[in-house]
Amino acid sequence: RLVPAACAAPLPSCSLQDLIVDRFEGREMLGKGRHRRRMATPFGEEGRVGDQAVEKGAQLLRTFGIEVAAAGPAPDPAVLLSAAKAASGGAAWDGMRTQHSTVKLSAANLQGTVQRWSDIASGQSLLRYSIGPLTGAAGFDGKTVWTQDGADAAKPETTPAALELAANAAFRDRLAFWYPDRGRARIAYKERAEADGRKFDVVSIVPEGGRAFEFWISVDTRLIERLVEREAEVTRTEIYSDRRDVQGVKIPFHVRTTRGDPKFDEVVEVQKIAFNEPLTDVAFGPPAQVPEFTFPAGRASVDVDFEVFSGHAFVRVMLDG
Repeated sequence: RLVPAACAAPLPSCSLQDLIVDRFEGREMLGKGRHRRRMATPFGEEGRVGDQAVEKGAQLLRTFGIEVAAAGPAPDPAVLLSAAKAASGGAAWDGMRTQHSTVKLSAANLQGTVQRWSDIASGQSLLRYSIGPLTGAAGFDGKTVWTQDGADAAKPETTPAALELAANAAFRDRLAFWYPDRGRARIAYKERAEADGRKFDVVSIVPEGGRAFEFWISVDTRLIERLVEREAEVTRTEIYSDRRDVQGVKIPFHVRTTRGDPKFDEVVEVQKIAFNEPLTDVAFGPPAQVPEFTFPAGRASVDVDFEVFSGHAFVRVMLDG
């Protein structure tokens, strides 16, 4: 089943002081940087001995013409995310409450249209797609994660992977990586990485009830330019480009999603996106199941005339009158 992953989700965030409290758990146990505990030994403080050994090793390497860069503290993920918010619109994000997008999606030699509605305050979302011969919907009403294929009845998704990915999506829809009062998470700086000749600061985020995903923040632009997230069996990478101004914030109008094999990449091109439209007519919950048949009022059964021919029963049927 084809389920579009990237549909112009707002990519931004905010002050994360409350969110990053958990990243300091066990910092003394790890013994890194200025948080490392020094322990007395017969030869003096353990930290001082270690520091002297490192410096002597660096001096030895310099004698061979090898320069050693001084190790510094890891960047603060809160600072990186706040910079990403500032680079993509700053305070303009504060007033965003809803989002509605219409995009063109191309995947596996198929093309179609996807619409997505999200309530930024609650994290509820609804997605409807029509791609080639495939139609369907998916949603989250704050309690139930559900999908629907074509005209089939909607079904709840209850696997751990589906629930964790839905928690991640709701966290991002709420922009909780910028607004800590909207959702709890463990946030930590992971590494400096390179891709396509560019450098990124990678921030790892684990929302409450979700699973780890990564924001790749460009060292040059300070924008969130990639999302990396493990799905049920593969890792999905979304690459954002073609930023345009929409109501004061910068939105990527081109998203390429890859899961390793370029033949199956998905490409999203935003056709329309708007914030703060009323969502009063949007039902985020699963649609009510339409019965395949009904009996006349007050009846639990009916008599139907039929004919038998060559061992088969034939019933006369009339449509639309």
